[in-house]
Amino acid sequence: MSLPDELRGIIVSRIDALGAAEQLVLKIAAVIGREFSLPMIKDLLPFTETEVDMAQVARVLEREDVVRAARTPGAGYRFKHALLQDTVYEQLPHSLRQELHGAVAQWIERNESHELEPRFAELAQHWERARNMQAAVSYLELSAAFSLRRYANREAIAQASRALSLAKEHKLSLDLARDARCEAILGDAYNELFEYHAASSHFLKALECAGRPVPGNRVALILDLSWQLLIQLSVRAGFKRRISRNPSLPWASHIHQKLGEIAYFDAGMLPLLHATLTSLNLAERSGTVREAVDGLAALAIGFYGAGQHSLSRLYNHRSLKLAHDKGGMADIAYANLVSGVYYAAQGHWETAELSLKHAVALYTRLGAVERWQQAYGGLCAISLMRGRFDQAHMYLDMLRPAQSTMAIQISAYLHAFDASVALATEGPLPEIVARLHEVANSRELAQFDRLMCQGLMATACWRLGDQVTAVEMAMAGMGSLVEGGAPAAWYVTDGLAGIAQTLIDACAIGMVDVREARRACRALNRYARATRVAGPRAALLSGRLAILVGDEPQARKHWYRGLALAQVLGTDYDQTLLRHALAGGGNANTPDISRVRVGVHR
Repeated sequence: MSLPDELRGIIVSRIDALGAAEQLVLKIAAVIGREFSLPMIKDLLPFTETEVDMAQVARVLEREDVVRAARTPGAGYRFKHALLQDTVYEQLPHSLRQELHGAVAQWIERNESHELEPRFAELAQHWERARNMQAAVSYLELSAAFSLRRYANREAIAQASRALSLAKEHKLSLDLARDARCEAILGDAYNELFEYHAASSHFLKALECAGRPVPGNRVALILDLSWQLLIQLSVRAGFKRRISRNPSLPWASHIHQKLGEIAYFDAGMLPLLHATLTSLNLAERSGTVREAVDGLAALAIGFYGAGQHSLSRLYNHRSLKLAHDKGGMADIAYANLVSGVYYAAQGHWETAELSLKHAVALYTRLGAVERWQQAYGGLCAISLMRGRFDQAHMYLDMLRPAQSTMAIQISAYLHAFDASVALATEGPLPEIVARLHEVANSRELAQFDRLMCQGLMATACWRLGDQVTAVEMAMAGMGSLVEGGAPAAWYVTDGLAGIAQTLIDACAIGMVDVREARRACRALNRYARATRVAGPRAALLSGRLAILVGDEPQARKHWYRGLALAQVLGTDYDQTLLRHALAGGGNANTPDISRVRVGVHR
């Protein structure tokens, strides 16, 4: 600890050796920040009889190796080291610091008013240190919104959280509208990072602050869903509602659309339909394009999951058309992302891939890292469903390496899809299982992504001979199903199938009761009714269950039905598994159906 003190003493000695003008300039510069401009300092200098020659002062400071030319265009100069700035700053009396911070903030507002957005965070810091908390909170909110638009989600979270905590800490006058806006920013930022539990909590708080709470129980949710459906049907029947200019409508529509997105991954069909219908109704009432695009896209997924395929197709088409006709780049990207999900769930692979690749390109241009990663995850899932494992590897490589800053959903995609490839091609499993276990235990992981990880871990552990852990993982996956309801996400087939396969195999050797295997197969079949591409795997496992209870004719009926659907869908891996079962490899005592090797499309 002595070295920093000695170093600080050296710095103080160097500063004390400078002239009065140089020291004064450094003190003001230390308050401004690491980088500063001479015109700003000149305007902030206290009045003196003798005018300070700023150019001469700058030359002296450069010669003394205290400052150097700034890297940022227009900034002028920067302290050579942060320690220099800190040391000068700490020598200033608190009252002078406070006064100077206020003066700096006012100078920026007065002289940079034409381009304040990039300086919102800086202004918030200056006003906070000047003890003007009202201004600090206002700029923190503005800065958080600006960060969110740039997809700087962690920065947005820090800034909006600070705004709320400052307002509470300093007992600023109650402002529910401000609180609602900050909570919504937090919800959006967490949602873009796929941290759905936190996002949902903040979105619900935002709606509550705005006096628009979401129904708190299932009965109330069903009643409100019926009302929202009635409104939407009346609009479709030609009963036009008057456009409202209420600024809270597009804001509330946006939040409900995001709650619908969360429900797709985490909460099931009823919350998904309620959120998306409410969002679309509010968007159409307000006449806003972005919210209408998002609402139409999300509702297409909701109606598809509810079995209303014609309505689903209609809303997906309307979303894409509206985005391309009237939306911006972000609207078109989102519409294509959701459209890719819509087509993938039906097995329209080429159309789904085109939509997702378009989304990747647009989100890359926008700098939305998590979103283009999400689109790559969808492309990888399509390749896995089609048995194209080399192509799946290529998409997975776009997500590597896994980093601590990676969104948890993207980590789940990476490790779960790695497991799917390894199981299908007899690849190495121990390291993948360890990584899956770590991801599955994350508190922020969405319910259906957790289920996918648990099912794949169950299959992998059984393959590795750890049957006890395999059954534990399968039962944990069933627990996730009970908690979250039937999944809406289209890509979790391998997870659900892994749970059913493990429980069937465990039942065959007396580890679990047959009722558990039946329960898992029923869940997989319910999922397959809403998600067409899961049909072949559901038929495969239903056949294996029939073999287990001694009903081979019924088993073969399931397998023939599954094979016919797999041929229509073009899912080569499923076709190979089902042909193997029909050839006599579907005996329930065969522990690892997934050991069947598949030719890889190259």
